[in-house]
Amino acid sequence: RANILEPEGTVEIKYRKKDLIKTMRRIDPTYKKLVEQLGTPGLSDKDRKDLEGQLKAREQLLLPIYHQVAVQFA
Repeated sequence: RANILEPEGTVEIKYRKKDLIKTMRRIDPTYKKLVEQLGTPGLSDKDRKDLEGQLKAREQLLLPIYHQVAVQFA
């Protein structure tokens, strides 16, 4: 069909992972709190690694959900 993408294709092209993460950072209070804690000066290496691990786990939990919502809105 002449230059018309399915919703899945539109999301893959226009709303990539980095955009989903920006949206998470803006909307999800838990993700936002973890990012703020990571930006705290004087954080020990152990605490920093722990927070980074929690942030990655939160991303892995939320990415499929945010992707599915993006497809529904496309």
